[in-house]
Amino acid sequence: LVWTHADLLEEASLQEFLEGLDGDARVAADSLRGGHCLLDNVSTGGAASALVEDVLDRCRRFSRLGRPQPSGKHARRIRQDAMRRREARRRADAGEGPPGLCCVS
Repeated sequence: LVWTHADLLEEASLQEFLEGLDGDARVAADSLRGGHCLLDNVSTGGAASALVEDVLDRCRRFSRLGRPQPSGKHARRIRQDAMRRREARRRADAGEGPPGLCCVS
């Protein structure tokens, strides 16, 4: 989680700020993977650039995790739909009609 405006924390630490959160904000902050990062909107120079690069690296690393794969009935439905599309494409390429269609010549 990237926290901006770290310069506004003044004397408080991020941990003290997080302890002051309540309700859904606290649950969300506690459940995040990858830790927390503070960005100071006022600082410039090498330290600020290194911090931004660190945040970008973390984003790239976590973006590779991907979405969870479907399971159960949902996964089966996805596989069946894909199989139907492949079969329809094969029939179209072979010049065949859809199943159940009677062609009289």
